[in-house]
Amino acid sequence: MNGCADAQSGTDTDPGVDTGTTVGTVDTTGDTGSDTELTGGGEPMLAWEPCPQITDGPGEAAECAVVDVPRDWDDPAGETIELFVKRLPGSGSNTRQVWLLSGGPGQSSAAMEELIALPLQALSPASDIYLVDHRGVGRSTRLGCPDHEVPGVDGIEPDEWPACIDHLEATWGEGLAQFTTTAAARDVGALIDWTRGPEQDVHVYGVSYGTYWAQRYMQLFPEQPTTVTLDSLCQAGLCSLDQFDPWLDRVGRKFMEACGADEFCGGKLDGDPLAAMGAFLDGLDDGTCAGLTAAGINRTLAKQLFGFFLAGLDTRPLVPALVYRGNRCDPADVAAFQHLFEVLTAPADPASAPPDVLLSSQVLGNHIAISEMMTPELPPQAEAMATQDQAYFWGGDVAAEYALYDQWPRYPHDPHVGEYPSVAFPMLLMNGTLDPQTPIEFADEIAPHYSGPNQTFVAIADAPHALVVRTPTMTAPHTPCALSMFAGFIADPLAAIDTSCLADIVPLDFHGDPAVVAGMLGTSDAWENDAPLVQSPGQALADRELAELRRRFQQARKATSP
Repeated sequence: MNGCADAQSGTDTDPGVDTGTTVGTVDTTGDTGSDTELTGGGEPMLAWEPCPQITDGPGEAAECAVVDVPRDWDDPAGETIELFVKRLPGSGSNTRQVWLLSGGPGQSSAAMEELIALPLQALSPASDIYLVDHRGVGRSTRLGCPDHEVPGVDGIEPDEWPACIDHLEATWGEGLAQFTTTAAARDVGALIDWTRGPEQDVHVYGVSYGTYWAQRYMQLFPEQPTTVTLDSLCQAGLCSLDQFDPWLDRVGRKFMEACGADEFCGGKLDGDPLAAMGAFLDGLDDGTCAGLTAAGINRTLAKQLFGFFLAGLDTRPLVPALVYRGNRCDPADVAAFQHLFEVLTAPADPASAPPDVLLSSQVLGNHIAISEMMTPELPPQAEAMATQDQAYFWGGDVAAEYALYDQWPRYPHDPHVGEYPSVAFPMLLMNGTLDPQTPIEFADEIAPHYSGPNQTFVAIADAPHALVVRTPTMTAPHTPCALSMFAGFIADPLAAIDTSCLADIVPLDFHGDPAVVAGMLGTSDAWENDAPLVQSPGQALADRELAELRRRFQQARKATSP
């Protein structure tokens, strides 16, 4: 299934992290105003040990702990699982807590360390920043199928899922049904209660699936946090993962329409980029460009490539440029495609894979997505496949997804699924208008549920997914605009959100970053071949982004090969 962030396979080791203590007794019906009671043995003191700020990195500037919690919070004397938590201590005596909830479902907290936690620490030095691996992910009793996945290299293939599911059921039995969003929300509530200092403010931030997780936490602990920030909004009934690809196609078409309205991009594609894209895809069916056919590029693979690229701020300008090159089909254009394929099909090395890629869990992602985030009544498979056939942008395989839905040992919905919390604390909500994973239409429905005093929704024009990372500014030091707004909000939640940086965001551009173009296409220009320039493949993309692109592309290529 395609998740909000589509995190996949991982491992559950982290050198330099020691084990923690056993779960304690906490009744959060008192000071926090929660409707949830967390009970166990005696209240734990987390056994913090020095650890690197960046997983597997140098130094010991952070603190890490592993603590046991009930697998089933309603059975506190029963089996336990481990939760991993990392703290980046703030400076000064009057610090606040900031908890970062990652996306996916299935993504580890390591994905947020370098991208969010460290930049936020620089902007908000008085914050103690906490990251927690969602139960079932990474170092929090990871769910996986060791006989069917190679973390960081190869995910679980469609024909491997039946055996993987047998392994999960044999290993966990009924306990598999405790790896839920609600249980993970109770984990967060307990961790905050165990770590919060007297009168210490608590700010919770969620991105993508993390906004879904954060809203469940808000249902259970409506009076515990000081503020909540939701970045790229997701909610059951809207962020329904069987509809991920249809929405991807809608947003992709909107992106191509924006290309048509741009003088440069529209001029390259004769004023109608969607018609040009249709001609390109039809040409792949007809073998119009023999060089692309010989390279193994077919309609399905091209649509998936476009879908993968659309999600990245640096890669989305390549989509119309590739359409232009494919229709022109000069030898140098074919060479650019071949260079791209060489970059994306390079063998993966698990030893060099980013930690967040290794620690994520494809199993946990599917478990939550299929159990509680799907449309209650799936459309007929034939109808879904017809939608897939007509799309210009796509990411998955309808037939494989429907088969997996039928096979999966789904847990039942609890009363919280699809419901909204009623909260009075300040909130900041943000969504991009060109977000292909949590489209602005989702935010337009979710945001009105949070319209009280100091609850503010900000739509960011032309921005993609995960805004605190992908809203760069033109003025030095180029701090992402959404990150600036977030830092300002936690510093003074009662002040009006300072949106002045919106005018400074790097505008939508279809030329492409020259370094990214050179790394991915082997040319100095995304569109033309006048001055070719070859660099090391993929050097301009972050390791984690390139690793994820390679994994997804190679999986798609394997599925579409004859």
